[in-house]
Amino acid sequence: MTSTIESREDIPVNAVLEMFHKWLYIGDDYNIVGPLVAVIANFAPGEPDIIGVIGPSGSGKTEFIRSLGDVPNKYVYPVSSITEKTLISGLDENPDRDLIPKLYNGGIYKVLAIKDMTTLLSKSDDSRCQIFADFREMTDGYIRKIFGNGVDKHYETHSSIIFASTNAIERYYSMYSNLGQRLIFIRPVSDPKKAMRRARQNIGNEDIMRDELHITVTEFLEKMIEVISRDGLPTISENLESDLFDLFYFLSIARTTIYKDFKGRIDEIPEPEFPTRIAKTVSRLAQVHALIHGRNFVDGTDYNFVKRIILDNVPSERLQVLKRLANSWEKVSVIAANARLPTAKTQRILDELQALGIADRLPRGVPDILGDTDNVADRFMINEEFREVVGILTTG
Repeated sequence: MTSTIESREDIPVNAVLEMFHKWLYIGDDYNIVGPLVAVIANFAPGEPDIIGVIGPSGSGKTEFIRSLGDVPNKYVYPVSSITEKTLISGLDENPDRDLIPKLYNGGIYKVLAIKDMTTLLSKSDDSRCQIFADFREMTDGYIRKIFGNGVDKHYETHSSIIFASTNAIERYYSMYSNLGQRLIFIRPVSDPKKAMRRARQNIGNEDIMRDELHITVTEFLEKMIEVISRDGLPTISENLESDLFDLFYFLSIARTTIYKDFKGRIDEIPEPEFPTRIAKTVSRLAQVHALIHGRNFVDGTDYNFVKRIILDNVPSERLQVLKRLANSWEKVSVIAANARLPTAKTQRILDELQALGIADRLPRGVPDILGDTDNVADRFMINEEFREVVGILTTG
């Protein structure tokens, strides 16, 4: 890239943000910038990703997805929901019945935008697993399905997926086991009362709002894709790469799924994923973040953006407890009170963090380094290996 940004008006993304602020209450620009970066990244060199915009109903996540378009267009193919036969149908060998080939048009692989993945949660385990498996194959670049009626279909593809869902999707282990590092969450944060008041002002003007948002977002996508094609992405220095790797490594450990038996006891601790794909995906998001702000190099502002992405991808209850862990021993009851969680649930989360090596346990009756003993309860603190990175992530 050769351009230099000299004023706020020159920052490319600001026109998009101003349009969203015109119509919606946006508590944090990240609520729009995060998903927008993820969409643009689909058109940059690298592997496709699966991006989940996670938040409660009414938080604005659906309006962002709708701003990409309610009908298929040059860059995005929107669908309202997804089933195990959406991507490839087994009805016959006619590819017109399949969605996958429709994602490619004129040398461009479109983003598949799913307005509501929450409906997926009501499906059977088999259906959910099949859908997640299809997502995995799709973002690996090749998908093939053989049906019981003898139909055999296969396609090459390079499309990312962006979807909206409530936080309930976190509870489905099959999602993590099938999608692994391909999956990145973005969690917009807002004020529900202010969002409600702003939404009421738009009653009767929703169609105008959505048209204006869609036009603005589409024009911005076109400009950024042109810049990427012409100039490539901003660069990352070796020093910053090293700092980013510490964050990627922590996330690869912190979001590892731990399986439990029917009594809630830890049954299996899978080997943590290598942070290779996380590093590629989130580094590219950092580069796109720099791009849309008109920078030639990834800098500290983009590093802070990455920190937010990392925090968004630590399972929410683990993060809630992790933020209350200190560099000194503390009882479960105190951690639970600070995290505003039940003591029993906090104990289970601390057990998980210990199993992953992020937290250390001091059994009751064992004195700490100062000789203090608690004969009633176990105590926990952050493992030394992760103290610095947890401090970086949780303190401003």
